[in-house]
Amino acid sequence: MWEGFDLYPFVCAAVAPIASAGASERAEIGLPDMQWSGVLTGIFIGMILLPIIYNAAFFPVLRERFLLWHGARGFCTVMLTIMLAPLAISPLLPIDSFPRLLMFFLFFDLAISISGPFLRSYLEPGMLSPKIYKLLGWSMPFTLAFTPLAYWVISNPTFVALRAIPLISVLIILNIALVQAFRRGSRAVKFQILAWAGVIVVSSASLIYNILFQAPLPGFFMLLFAAVIVEVIVSSVGVAYRFMHLKRQRDIARSEKIAMAKAALTDPLTKLPNRRALTSRFNDPAKEPIVGLAALDLDNFKKINDREGHERGDQVLVSVSAALQRDEFRDHSFSARLGGEEFVILFTHHSFEEMAEDMRQSINKTARALVPGLIQNVTASMGIIELRPEESLKSALIRADKLLYQAKANGRNKSLYDLAGRPSSKAAA
Repeated sequence: MWEGFDLYPFVCAAVAPIASAGASERAEIGLPDMQWSGVLTGIFIGMILLPIIYNAAFFPVLRERFLLWHGARGFCTVMLTIMLAPLAISPLLPIDSFPRLLMFFLFFDLAISISGPFLRSYLEPGMLSPKIYKLLGWSMPFTLAFTPLAYWVISNPTFVALRAIPLISVLIILNIALVQAFRRGSRAVKFQILAWAGVIVVSSASLIYNILFQAPLPGFFMLLFAAVIVEVIVSSVGVAYRFMHLKRQRDIARSEKIAMAKAALTDPLTKLPNRRALTSRFNDPAKEPIVGLAALDLDNFKKINDREGHERGDQVLVSVSAALQRDEFRDHSFSARLGGEEFVILFTHHSFEEMAEDMRQSINKTARALVPGLIQNVTASMGIIELRPEESLKSALIRADKLLYQAKANGRNKSLYDLAGRPSSKAAA
């Protein structure tokens, strides 16, 4: 129940007299002897278990260690609640027994020791100096090294003082870390400061009262109960905020990576796939097999650039991209720009020669529609081949290019075919 213990170790100074208090003293501090409400205890444990559950669910999504540390702190809180509540959990741990008190101190120290690793993994990078970051990591073994003293702590004040050494040390380191992170502009630390404020006040009051009057603070546990409820809620909100912030950063980074990968495979002008993407698609066994290939080159494209300007020439190239990606072609073809005015088309449909010719003849019509004021007709020559079994892309391109050059030599604005070794040609109507 006392998750605040793991935050402010000086609470330990009040634990020993409280844990060994008699019935009247327990009533004074707000913990009636054997009168805890089972319903209230169950509700509180349920509240602590919820963050543990969502931390476990979120960790596979975003493997951040602070989720595990926060869940471990919650587990320690649940065990502290059980150890202090009048619940019969085992014959070996009877209520108000010495073994049960030892278990309380064990989970108490575990909760304290987890605070350092939790805080340094929870805060944003760069919010802690290297020295404080390292000390927070060492707080766990340092604290647990003094845990065996719990066996003698109640009967011997000397051991209480010895146990206080690591607890107060961790407290100092935690507070330095909080102040340092706040000064450096951490947003996450603001949640922790707000979450721990109530526990600070209640625990400080208990410590001062215990020193002045040598007795537990009246109503201590009820006050701490309320403070811990606030701590659990606000701390959980802070962890959720940090999780969502990191997830958003990861999603942005992933989107940027995908965009960069896509850009590496895309021609920047026409937005068609480039040569690298063409190679990847040709060799992808998971995709529909390629049955045909066409090499296409615009006729007299240099004249368009010379007469109408390079800007108009770029517009023509973009219009060619639009012609090759019309809806009726998209499902069974893959068009790429190799550079300049040269394009390559892969086909997955066995009637690809008809589709290839339709694509070639649609170029001038599309250019006229998308490039107003275009003076020169935009025609293209094409070499179309049927792929041979196990043929490489390099071999297919060489064969298609030969047909393309023959088409240009034969007057341009036409297609030449090599379908299963039977050459043929077709000119534009």
